[in-house]
Amino acid sequence: MSWSERKKTKYVIIGFLIIILLLVIFVIDFKSPTCTDGKQNQDEQGIDCGGRCENICKFSAEELVIKWSRFFIVKEGIYNALAYVENPNINLETKGMSYIFKLYDENGILVYERKGITNIPAQRIIPIFEETIQTGNRIPKRTTFEFTSLPVWKKTQQDLSAQADKTKLNTKNISIKNERGFTKLEAVLENPTLSQIQDIKVISILFDIEGNAVNSSRTVVDFIKKDSSEKIVFTWPYEFADSIAKIEIIPLDYSILK
Repeated sequence: MSWSERKKTKYVIIGFLIIILLLVIFVIDFKSPTCTDGKQNQDEQGIDCGGRCENICKFSAEELVIKWSRFFIVKEGIYNALAYVENPNINLETKGMSYIFKLYDENGILVYERKGITNIPAQRIIPIFEETIQTGNRIPKRTTFEFTSLPVWKKTQQDLSAQADKTKLNTKNISIKNERGFTKLEAVLENPTLSQIQDIKVISILFDIEGNAVNSSRTVVDFIKKDSSEKIVFTWPYEFADSIAKIEIIPLDYSILK
């Protein structure tokens, strides 16, 4: 092959490669828009959110409200912590929210921190609970709570009122009493639905006459048969100094078996 033929072949190959590159760019730029392509295209209200996309744009949702956070003594050197969080969004939920509790001593020095992950259902007060926080000889005086990830909002799969009717658990026959230096809270957890419900985490919160939370605890119910009920019990290894004026018992994170 002569020098001129080799040069011509070289130009042909270069031209061919340029055409291929242009075709690749065209395909990338003009492929069908999706909800995960990092662009605001189709009918989206933001980047990969709103419109036909499942994710809700951040500006379309109200922020979570952390009402308060507290720690409660279980016994010397061992504490529980609770954050009282409100989701004001009527039909929006978010899952896999990371959070952190921090406990500080009287000098503002960090004593302990506990991280976790929780789901936030639509339009509910959510108690976020961490138990058996061991601080040794260090005594906490205050606690803080914050979310460490941003919510990815999604619409609930069905109408909220219909969902509540189908999955609501009720509590009744609530009583609290002191027994030989212990405090016992008893109640009946009722499943009025036509499905068996299992792995039920139940949080109790006790309030004084001024509306301040004075203690909290958690228990787990393995399952409740359809249209049935189970007795639940919470205990503390001491008697409360404050009079209990209000009791909230909140079932969370349960599974429904059809």
